[in-house]
Amino acid sequence: MQVRQNFRGNNGVIGEINNLNEPSFPIPTSVSRIHGITDSDVAGKRLDYEKFDRIFAETDIIIAHNASFDSSFIQRYFPAPKDIPWHCSVKDIAWKSYGFPTRKLLDLCRYHRITNHQTHRALDDVKLTVQLLQQRNPAGNYYVKELLDSTKQPS
Repeated sequence: MQVRQNFRGNNGVIGEINNLNEPSFPIPTSVSRIHGITDSDVAGKRLDYEKFDRIFAETDIIIAHNASFDSSFIQRYFPAPKDIPWHCSVKDIAWKSYGFPTRKLLDLCRYHRITNHQTHRALDDVKLTVQLLQQRNPAGNYYVKELLDSTKQPS
């Protein structure tokens, strides 16, 4: 498991967490090809549970691009986030109504001229999602506002 978190203060990013965790089984070669993480990269690595528990205790909301995947993954290791509202930048933004053929993070980032490359590493996906949410939709509103306003019940 790889968990990375990026959190912001009033003056930008105030910290990033980058943890790798050795799984109980070998990483399939096909998966390593996607994100570049190998068994040797995670050998002996463990999550800093206390640090994550402190962060979750101070967290009001969690935003993820495909929150259903991330929340199930995170909650396997940490019980606290089940009580924190999750917002999904895939489901809670009207991408299709704006004419986007897909809701894939890389495709949306390409359209918004953020990047043409995605490493499929958690921290990189977080950074891309933050950059994407800082863009404006065709109506002129920031995507992050649309995401937060889109539903009274978080994803």
